Amino acid sequence: MAVVRVDNNFQILPIVRKLTVVRITDIILDPSHNKFKDYGGYDSIGTIFYTELNQSNSDTDSTARPLFTFIKNYPLINELVLITSTKDKDNKTSAYYFPPLNIWNHPHQNALPYIKNTQNTNYEQAIERKLEDGSTGINLGKYFQEKLNIKPILPYEGDTIIEGRFGNSIRFGSTNKSDKVGTQNNWSTIGELGDPITIIKNGQSDSLDKGWVHSIEDIMSDASSIYMTSNQQLSNFTPASLNQKTFGANLAEVKTIQEQLTDTFEEEPIQTQLEEETIDFETLPEITTTDSFISDSTPPNKPEPAEYSDDPFGDYAEEILDGPGTMEVTDISASDEAGEDKGEDMGEGEVVTEEDLEVITDDLKRNKSVTIFSRKYSNKSVTLHPPLSVYDLKNQIDLQPTANRVKYLVIHTTAMAYGSTHEKVARYFMQDAPNEVANTGWSRHGYHTTIDYKGTCVQIYKDDFPSYGVGPSKNQGSISNQSPNIGNYNTMNLNWIGGLSFDMTKEQANSLNELVKFYAIRYPEIKILGHNQIYNHPTKGRKSCPWLDVPTYCKELGINTDNIEIAIPSGYPLNDLKTNSINTVKLNLKSA
Repeated sequence: MAVVRVDNNFQILPIVRKLTVVRITDIILDPSHNKFKDYGGYDSIGTIFYTELNQSNSDTDSTARPLFTFIKNYPLINELVLITSTKDKDNKTSAYYFPPLNIWNHPHQNALPYIKNTQNTNYEQAIERKLEDGSTGINLGKYFQEKLNIKPILPYEGDTIIEGRFGNSIRFGSTNKSDKVGTQNNWSTIGELGDPITIIKNGQSDSLDKGWVHSIEDIMSDASSIYMTSNQQLSNFTPASLNQKTFGANLAEVKTIQEQLTDTFEEEPIQTQLEEETIDFETLPEITTTDSFISDSTPPNKPEPAEYSDDPFGDYAEEILDGPGTMEVTDISASDEAGEDKGEDMGEGEVVTEEDLEVITDDLKRNKSVTIFSRKYSNKSVTLHPPLSVYDLKNQIDLQPTANRVKYLVIHTTAMAYGSTHEKVARYFMQDAPNEVANTGWSRHGYHTTIDYKGTCVQIYKDDFPSYGVGPSKNQGSISNQSPNIGNYNTMNLNWIGGLSFDMTKEQANSLNELVKFYAIRYPEIKILGHNQIYNHPTKGRKSCPWLDVPTYCKELGINTDNIEIAIPSGYPLNDLKTNSINTVKLNLKSA
């Protein structure tokens, strides 16, 4: 009943329309239907034929048309709909139907056939529908095939979800970052509660079982997806390829000489040598965050925070390879003019000319990953993947989670010969570096990323795992690390390979520039410094590593001053450096 006001009088109007539940017996979907022309040709598309619930007759002339124009949800045979009546275009009364009733709380199908016809089926007239096989014995249409593994989407508070019948869906959702969320999801590991996300899923995994348990989208197993994010990061996503040049991205601009002197080295991006199908990020690297050491040989008063334990030779765990002022490394030597055509002694009894540099990368050159075990700690290893261009490396890291432990970015050089390889650096740390007993290696690598003379890069550790780049902080008992706040536990360590003299190539400079800018964006509060700003051993003195005045370098690179660690201790080796930044020597840098 309704109360209306007519001529200042209130009148009660009787109900002239009502909603009626009916069962679908047939539907016109295309011109092949035998009643297509009888009911108006293409104007009949979507017209249903129906009976009342207590009738089993499937041959009926009772019809209804879709009520909504903006969305069409065409019912299956034996599904139920609500119909109402109103005036049509001919001013006659016609029936219109709403979308199918949610009998089984499932998007795939909601059929409820005539009661007497359900006795020999697998349907239970109960809260849920349970099927053990596809033989339902119920007519759902001429060719519609029921799938038992289609799952509905699990909602979160505030979600708007549109679901198709075939495992396709659109979720208008948000970040659900709360300890009160009953079922966690892969897009809510970072960001703020309520950050919007839109997920379009086209098909679900073929491996899913019976479809009566709600599921959450999975970008790695769903058939295909589009994720429109705001502040989210998909923690379980591994891309099929990182080669953006496939899509015409990262094309190099032609810059003027002045732009080259005041900006980064925009050389043509180096294509990764790795074929797409060989990339495997799941093993980058597989190493635990707890090391076991010989307790009776561990010097006292050198604790790291509990979650990060340093080697027992903590004060050696700063680059032994780090430039002038380091201890002598007997297995690595070179001429005073590293990189000249007269050749270099790579420290393995082999004299290598620049023409040979293309073939000394061993397995990595052949697009194979290399696992290097520690000589002393046999259960510790690092896995090196084939080098990537800096652009591909940034994309790779960008897909990995950030780490709360990261507070500083420290720049290093190895003090190895020009042209030395990622593998050679890793083998030194894991097998030849001095420890408290002998030259038998450490339990982990000294850096997170190394950059070779061609500018290609290898990521050794992800952000959440500390490398042995700077040793313990002074507050933790370090002899050589003079910073009270900076240690392995809170640093990212970038290294350019070379550095017996300032022999950085243009390609290396470009990659270093790109990575420094990348980490300044990835961690907005990070502080950037050179190893020479904190190293001061009582007998070995200071280091020139990384052959840069990093504060000046960062300013010329355009890094925000808030991200530059400007602390310069007494004895800072500026006088020992041949240059104070990359920009001042760009024209002197050589190409690979």
